[in-house]
Amino acid sequence: LEPLFRNSGFLILQGDFNNNYAYGLMKLDKKNEALTRFELAKQFYKRTKHYLFLAGLENNLAIFFQKEGYFIEAHKHAKAAREAFKKLGDKTREGYSIDTQAQIYMAQGRYEEALKCANEAISMLKRGENYNYLVNSMETKSIIQLYLKDYAESVKTTIEAIKIVGLFGKKTDKRISIIEEKISLNFQKRWKTEELAEIVNLSKSRFEKLFKQELKISPMQFIKHLRLEKAKELMKTTILTVKEIGFAVGINDQSGFVRDFKKKYGLTPTEYRKSFKF
Repeated sequence: LEPLFRNSGFLILQGDFNNNYAYGLMKLDKKNEALTRFELAKQFYKRTKHYLFLAGLENNLAIFFQKEGYFIEAHKHAKAAREAFKKLGDKTREGYSIDTQAQIYMAQGRYEEALKCANEAISMLKRGENYNYLVNSMETKSIIQLYLKDYAESVKTTIEAIKIVGLFGKKTDKRISIIEEKISLNFQKRWKTEELAEIVNLSKSRFEKLFKQELKISPMQFIKHLRLEKAKELMKTTILTVKEIGFAVGINDQSGFVRDFKKKYGLTPTEYRKSFKF
């Protein structure tokens, strides 16, 4: 796939490719190749000023160095990730990076410091909407408590995590999950409701009813939501123009894009971008 990304001319995509490739190489224990790819991804992200992806890359590097036992480097990158997410106002990912710090301390055997970080991550993630990150941090805390031989508290933490999964982990109808994934992977496409319904062998009316029942919005509203969310992220983390961002997320009507963006977020795309000075 690499030639396709390279020939695309989009530096962000090339950075994303190398970042994900590096993570895969890391999992295969090909550390030298992984580090080379991480550094290459970092250069692409820096050139495009994609700060959100840069922060995520720092977190990946922290995990990489923790795995290799280079804890000073691991903490340095985890701290950089945390500070970057904080500047971007992304509390969810900031909490995730604090959990990474907890895991580094745990790998060092510094369990009290690890527990402090885990508690901080959980406190932050409880105010967010990503229950998966929250449950992961509670799992980290539970393991730390086992190392500290605080078995009763470890059980309590695990029970609390299970309750959270039961409360927020309601499974979506499999057919709607399939459509969610299809749209999410290609939200720029000009989808038609009939086309989506056909994928899961439902009539248009039955599909629309089931989709709204599961996600509380219509299929077309869901597509618009994804496009605007992605546009908001690009506005905050890249130097692309407003027009380029509109095209990148599949919105060709410039005036409609500005109008819908302001209606959803209370600011025009330009005003929103100015509110973030990295």
